[in-house]
Amino acid sequence: MQSKSGSQRLFCAVEIPESAKVLIAEASKGFSAHGIAFVQSNNIHLTLLFLGDVANDSIASIRSKLKLVRFNGFDVRLIGFDTFSKTKPGVVFCRVAGGKDELGSLRGKIIAALGDIPISGMDKGGFSAHATIARIRRLDTDSAQNLGAFLDKNKNTELGTFRVSSFVLKSSALTGEGPIYSDVETFNAER
Repeated sequence: MQSKSGSQRLFCAVEIPESAKVLIAEASKGFSAHGIAFVQSNNIHLTLLFLGDVANDSIASIRSKLKLVRFNGFDVRLIGFDTFSKTKPGVVFCRVAGGKDELGSLRGKIIAALGDIPISGMDKGGFSAHATIARIRRLDTDSAQNLGAFLDKNKNTELGTFRVSSFVLKSSALTGEGPIYSDVETFNAER
């Protein structure tokens, strides 16, 4: 999917299995608040690294470098919902309770593999493993209270444990209805 002429908006992610998405949907059922837009279930994932707008002629090199990333499969456990900021939250996400170190290590290997490719939009900053389930545009007082009650009620809700046996290079096309994600290539664990 094209984001700018001659480029694609790319990121590396771990897919979340349907079983965990069902638990996320069940836990968030009935919650709504003005100014909060839920991510479509098929779009929920764990972002490892955002690459930004990448020139189409660089994508083959990126794919080749990502094939060099070696990692063993590991388990990830999702538990509860949270926001990064209590005063001006931008997203609601599922917390990663198990597998944080392994996700961080995989991210580091991806960054190292891509090291000599000039990617101006690559986000090498801090990493906090999470799966975004909703984006917050604005909150009125009632919506903020509803969000706070939802987070308190679900802070320890089990949302699934799953095996990470691959990561995916994904393309994102932004639309008025939300992003449309496409898989560019999947990279499997050694074992």
